[in-house]
This record gives sequence, C-alpha cells and structure tokens, in this order.
Amino acid sequence: MVEQAYIKNKLADTKCYKCGESLKDSTFALLNDKIPLITIGHVVCSSCQSQSMVTLTMAGNATTPMMTDLVSEEVVKFTKLSEISYTELLDLHQALKKESICKLMQKPEKNLENIISL
Repeated sequence: MVEQAYIKNKLADTKCYKCGESLKDSTFALLNDKIPLITIGHVVCSSCQSQSMVTLTMAGNATTPMMTDLVSEEVVKFTKLSEISYTELLDLHQALKKESICKLMQKPEKNLENIISL
C-alpha cells in the first residue's frame, strides 16, 4: 500500500493541467498501487474542479485530462470491473443485429443471452 504522505508530497509537485495550481489539496482516489514504483489515481483540482488521471513515480509525475461527470468513487468502481470477454462482445454484436442500441438500453437489465434468444 502506498503511503499517504508520499502521495501528498508528489501531488504538491504536480500542477493542474487546466489552471496550473498545485494539486496538493486536491481530492485523490487511488486506482492502482499494484505496479511497483508507480501510483495511478484520479484527482479533482481543489481550485478549478477539473479532473485528471495522475501517474506518480519516483522519476516524476504526469497528468492526463479526464472529461467526465463521474466522481472519484465512480471512477474507482469502474476501474475495478472485470474485462469484457470476446464472447460477451460477440454476444452484444449479435444482439445489435436484431435490435437497435436505443431499444436495448431501454430494456430492464438482463443477461445478454436472454436478449439474443428473443
């Protein structure tokens, strides 16, 4: 687990891509601490509220603008979801051949196999 003090120090040296202010007092949500020597997180600038993905390393820091209406907790939630399998992707392709995406999105959530068998 990454030390909070390390993250605070690294964010103090990182500037917001939009307003140029330090990200030291920004909201930070840890996304990945499993990669040695690299910390990846979602940050919301305390000055302008812009959102970024940040990569913190011993060698330096980087920010990537993130245009979204998600809050940090939602970003963390979605990054922890499992990958979409090839089978799921092909099932979706088959379902879209039978019905438009608008109609599929309006249906109550079901297993994709049930949609395909209709």
